[in-house]
Amino acid sequence: AGRLYKTGDRVRWLPDGNIDFLGRVDFQIKLNGQRIETGEIEVVMRQEEAMQDALVILVGGGSSGSPAFLVGYAVGADATDTSLREACEKALPGYMVPSAFVVLEAWPLNAARKINRKKLPEPDGLSAAEYVAPRTVTEQKVSDAVSEVLQGAQVNVEDDDLLGAGVTLLLAVRLSSLLSQKHDIVV
Repeated sequence: AGRLYKTGDRVRWLPDGNIDFLGRVDFQIKLNGQRIETGEIEVVMRQEEAMQDALVILVGGGSSGSPAFLVGYAVGADATDTSLREACEKALPGYMVPSAFVVLEAWPLNAARKINRKKLPEPDGLSAAEYVAPRTVTEQKVSDAVSEVLQGAQVNVEDDDLLGAGVTLLLAVRLSSLLSQKHDIVV
């Protein structure tokens, strides 16, 4: 059979020797062109003092057109959103730091005693309502170019942290080239 690697993919061997891909066994997501393993963020959050458990989910995005962002949920007696943010900022790249943190007394559970993700509360002070759409023709051109480079993701025009939104150095070069070619905008 040869060497096997732990990839996070669920597969099965077919009788003809090929591998059939069945899906992921982890919670890997794609946000603004970046692949993120939410378990890595949860590990950092769980290392905080008085932390019992952590969960990170992607909120927004998709067909709704609202911007997508990460929310970190935590269960811990003395945990605070400030301490969780500081821990994540120290240990993780900017695009992996959740935009909001919610500290709970206990997880909302379903009948099977598993975390009911649909019953998790929305974070205070952060929602799709805060998204500021382009107001000028130039802002629209830049917004469209950023969306194209980030494969459909929207970025708030007042956001001054494109690195945190997932724009890597390589994507920044592509963005600059795109703006120059399509819109005659020099960055």
